[in-house]
Amino acid sequence: MKKEIKWFCLLICLNLFLERIPVKRSITMEEANEKLKSGNTYICQHEATTGSSWSVYVQEGEIPRLVCLEGNVPIDHIDRNNFFFFAHNIFLIQGNIIGKQLVDGEGNIQYFYGEDIEICNKLMQSEELYDSYDIIDVEKWDIVSPIDRGESWRFWASRDYLDIFDFTY
Repeated sequence: MKKEIKWFCLLICLNLFLERIPVKRSITMEEANEKLKSGNTYICQHEATTGSSWSVYVQEGEIPRLVCLEGNVPIDHIDRNNFFFFAHNIFLIQGNIIGKQLVDGEGNIQYFYGEDIEICNKLMQSEELYDSYDIIDVEKWDIVSPIDRGESWRFWASRDYLDIFDFTY
């Protein structure tokens, strides 16, 4: 019995130790606003909408617009079952607009890249109802502190960095 208790305590200590090792440090909102001046940089937040699931803005106070993210997207790295979907985190992303996503009135989604943008513009001018979202190819992302882990049971986790338990591999 004592041996099982020792192993259990060792596992808890190992877990707490691993949680103190930063994998990705957060940046402050001041640093994020400074980086916005470099161009092709956006403040971004996950949205629970029926349309595109990310909203971005370039300047503080600007009305956010919905976009589609591709490439090195934060959600692809952060554990979907962990804290991300139920938290209100702000990300700084760097990338380029590479196309448009169109959604028609029936919910059909079409993607347009490069030369196909002209077709996209013609469809948007037609009489059918379309929602359009820019597609941003994300090269790099940072998370802005404080980190919100939503309804996670990990209330003792640091709000200044993401640790190994925030990522899936």
